[in-house]
Amino acid sequence: MSESKLIRYPDQFLAKIENQPVLYRLCQSALFAAITCSSFTFLIRDDLLEMLGVMIASGFGRALRRTLLYKH
Repeated sequence: MSESKLIRYPDQFLAKIENQPVLYRLCQSALFAAITCSSFTFLIRDDLLEMLGVMIASGFGRALRRTLLYKH
């Protein structure tokens, strides 16, 4: 889609994006979020217990967010 069509018909372009299937399954998405957030915790020099807590919380939070997002 050219740039001029994007400017003229933004609703069609957004509908095309909205109807695309998800790239990753729920468990993969939650795992990726957990690893990423835990890695940032490691980079700011926190200990292993805080990394584990961040991993659990971010994985659960991402899974919950995605579940609620696609239910409504």
